[in-house]
Amino acid sequence: MPHNRAAVEKIQQDCRTKGALWRHYSGTEYIIVGFCMRESTEEMEILYSEVLDPLPYPWSRPMKEWQELVNVDGVMTHRFTCVLR
Repeated sequence: MPHNRAAVEKIQQDCRTKGALWRHYSGTEYIIVGFCMRESTEEMEILYSEVLDPLPYPWSRPMKEWQELVNVDGVMTHRFTCVLR
């Protein structure tokens, strides 16, 4: 999927902005530290770091995985939920 302005604008319209605080379905909280594009597919990815125990480098997750629903004990839930913009 080619990079396009609409995808970037979508990110900026909701909580997927730099500095936003998110909670993983497991309860761990993460802060978005930036964005990147996977070179091989031009897919947008989110760079994020754990709030309480950050590593010296951020994690990277494709935007589509960030937004998807996951099955947790038989209940469909968001992988991440916005806590604070």
